[in-house]
Amino acid sequence: MENKKEKCSFLEHKEIEANYYCIHCNVYMCHKCESFHSKLCQHHKVINYNNIKTKELFTGFCKEEKHQSELDYFCKNHNILVCAKCIVKINDKNKGKHSNCNICTIDEIKNEKINNLKNNINILENLSKTLGQSINEMKKIFENVIEKREELKLKVQKIFTKIRNELNKREEQLLNDVDIFFENNFLKEETINDCEKLPNKIKVSLEKSKNIDNNLDINIIINNCIMIENNIKDINNINDIITKSNNSFNKKLIFKPDTEDEINQILSTIKSIGNISLQSEKYIFQFNPNLSNNYLLSENGLIATKKGLDDWDCVIMGNTEIPKNAISKWKIKLNYITNYRLNSWSILIGIGPKYDGSKNFHHKCWSFICGECSFNIRNKVSKSNMIKARLKIGSVIEVIVDRIKGYLSFVVNGNDCGVACKEIPKEEILYPFVSMYDTEQIVEIVE
Repeated sequence: MENKKEKCSFLEHKEIEANYYCIHCNVYMCHKCESFHSKLCQHHKVINYNNIKTKELFTGFCKEEKHQSELDYFCKNHNILVCAKCIVKINDKNKGKHSNCNICTIDEIKNEKINNLKNNINILENLSKTLGQSINEMKKIFENVIEKREELKLKVQKIFTKIRNELNKREEQLLNDVDIFFENNFLKEETINDCEKLPNKIKVSLEKSKNIDNNLDINIIINNCIMIENNIKDINNINDIITKSNNSFNKKLIFKPDTEDEINQILSTIKSIGNISLQSEKYIFQFNPNLSNNYLLSENGLIATKKGLDDWDCVIMGNTEIPKNAISKWKIKLNYITNYRLNSWSILIGIGPKYDGSKNFHHKCWSFICGECSFNIRNKVSKSNMIKARLKIGSVIEVIVDRIKGYLSFVVNGNDCGVACKEIPKEEILYPFVSMYDTEQIVEIVE
């Protein structure tokens, strides 16, 4: 956004907007003043004030509000000319913007800048040759950015449309279930309609029964008796319905979720659906032995063989930490296990902090124990998610680290073990982790 245009510096024209600026005189001029100035000062550099932005015009004066002082100093921190007010500690009760910077005078810096000018001109000329190409490339990148943004928005819309559709279906189903539930458990409207016809039926029955003649046919008498009995039964049935209905309403009618806490929990889940983040297309690990004498590595760094003594020590895959705010996955294959010692807890695969050389380093990690097939979480062993399938040579353990939720999961030979731990620190620096006990064991990164 451009600054407000300056007025002509000539007092009699102070209300007229300036059209020109003289660098030598440091004055703003209207058309009339410029015509006189050009005749008097033919060698002065005059700039057409209408062709440039005010903030780009170098006047030799500070453009900070309320400063308007000459630029007599140079800030080395920001590579910019500044005035005295910019560098003072107190400036209208506020610190100057450069009060804590490394400041020198123009005289101290001028030789350095003059010497650099010619070299910088050459650099700028060379860089400017490919500037058009760079701008076009930047435009293409921006087009891709817009495309990616729209793709991501479309993906979000599809997901939430699906969620809304399922919510609508569930709502319709529950509303239908309510109708069925009340039909089966509570008084129906047709029952009341039938009952409203009963008084007339009873009246007819009583009139017929009271006028019984001794000479009346026995079948008619019996029929009248049956009518009376049915009327009595209908009235008793009505009273039973009233009693049962009152008993039903005395019970608490519940629809889950019922409490505010339950509803808030669902709403909290809905509010936390989705996460926008950047992550690499591929995160490639290689073995990086911390105890080089104990391990033999393949040339490509993907296979590690335990050569040292039988004892716990550690191999970390790569010095690059596991990305935060992302989901990372990798697979480790058991190429060889000494004497099939699958019950010996012989290999640990998982994640941990940077290796500190301690003997019990694996106690600080979260890992899958190849052998008993349980999970070693920090200093505890949780066997709640044990895998019953026997491990063997060629078994593959996939590690899934969700740094967004703080989850650690394992998949063994294609069998999803579920979430092993929900307390993985989201901000702690973590690395892939492998530790072996027995010698001659071999593990391989297969993906």
